[in-house]
Amino acid sequence: SNPIHVDIEAPKERLFWSELHCHSFFGDGIRNPEEIHSFARDESFLDIFALTDHVEALSDAQWNYFREVANTFNEPQRFVSFIGGEWTSSKFGHHGFLYPGSEGPILRCTDPDQDTLEKIYAIAKQHGAMIIANHPAEDGWGFDWNKGHNDNVERLVEVYSIGGAYDTPAEGNYPFPSRRVKRPSPGNFVIDGLKKGFRLGMIGVGDVHDGRPGDALHQLQEEPQGYKELLGPGLTGVWAKELTREAVFEALRNRRVFATTNNRTWLKFSINEHPMGSEFKAGGKLNILVEAASDRNIQRIE
Repeated sequence: SNPIHVDIEAPKERLFWSELHCHSFFGDGIRNPEEIHSFARDESFLDIFALTDHVEALSDAQWNYFREVANTFNEPQRFVSFIGGEWTSSKFGHHGFLYPGSEGPILRCTDPDQDTLEKIYAIAKQHGAMIIANHPAEDGWGFDWNKGHNDNVERLVEVYSIGGAYDTPAEGNYPFPSRRVKRPSPGNFVIDGLKKGFRLGMIGVGDVHDGRPGDALHQLQEEPQGYKELLGPGLTGVWAKELTREAVFEALRNRRVFATTNNRTWLKFSINEHPMGSEFKAGGKLNILVEAASDRNIQRIE
C-alpha cells in the first residue's frame, strides 16, 4: 500500500498521484493512446494522467483523436485525464501544455502564429490553459530562462524525469550525484529560475517513451547503448479537494504539488498555516510544519 494518513473527519483535501509527461507511437514512443491511458489507470494505478506527445508530429485530425481519447478516459472520482501536449521548439525549448476541460487547440511551434513563447502564453491565457517548463538545464532539449517566462500561465517546472534531476548543478555538495543531467546547460537549472524570482511549482514526471507511464522498465535495459543511463520515472503528488478535472487543475495551478523519484511518499508542508505553493507576506516568526510518511527511510528534511 501507499503510505496513508487517517483522520477522524473527512479531509478537506486528498493526495492524488499524477504523471503529466508521456509519449506514444504518434511521436517517438510506443503504444497507442488508448493502451497508454489504460496502463496509467489500471496498471500503474495513477489518479491523474496526461499524454503529451510532440504535437509538431500531429495533424489536426490526430489532435482531435487525442482529445477524444482523453475525454473518454476522464472519469470523475476515479481517473482524471487531461488534454495536453509538448510544444517542442529547438529555439525556445520544450514546454508542456494542459487544458482544464474537454476542448483546446493544438500548439505547434511549426505554426507561424504559435512559434514563440509570447504567442503560446497568449493562447494559453485565452483558453485558461497552463504551460509547464519541461526538463530544464538539458542542453539541446531544455530551455534558457532568459528567453522568456510568464508566471501567470507557466506555473510548473519539471524538477525530475528519466533524464535527471534538474534542481541544481551536480558540482559541490549535491545530494544525488548519480542523477546529474548528462549534458547540463549552466544557468538553466530550476534553482536559476527561482533566483530570477519565478514562482515555480515542482513536479516529477516520467517523459517515458516505452508505453508504461508511472512504471517504466527502460532503466533496466543494457541495450541499446545509453538506455541504461536513463533513470526511473518521477511522480507528482497533488493535493486536491476531489478527483475531478476542475479540482485537480485548480491544485496544479495553485502549485499544490510536490515531486518524487517514483515513490509515493505522503508529504504535507506549510509555513504559518499557508500550504505548499502559497504566496504570502510574513513580518515575524515563521512556523514551519512538515508531515511525512514513506516506505523509504527518511534521512533528513531540509
